[in-house]
Amino acid sequence: MSMIADPVSTLTPQQLEFIALYASGNDIRRIAEIKFYSPRGVQDSLRNARERVGAHTLTHLCVIALEGGVIRKNGVGFKPVQDERVVGE
Repeated sequence: MSMIADPVSTLTPQQLEFIALYASGNDIRRIAEIKFYSPRGVQDSLRNARERVGAHTLTHLCVIALEGGVIRKNGVGFKPVQDERVVGE
């Protein structure tokens, strides 16, 4: 797998939310509870996100997202960064 230079263009808003929640210390089950999603759905979404950006692990995915500027520190956790191209559409 090769790294994609611009993860913003490849990750969905839902994937970004899941990544931010994972980076904030939540496990798959807790993310599913928070977002009213099945654990399998969260797991599949995060796996797809890893594959899209070429991450080897979920931790690696979080690092790529943070370094790519698609999530940022927000108080005690992380949150997705709003894509200015999408705001207002």
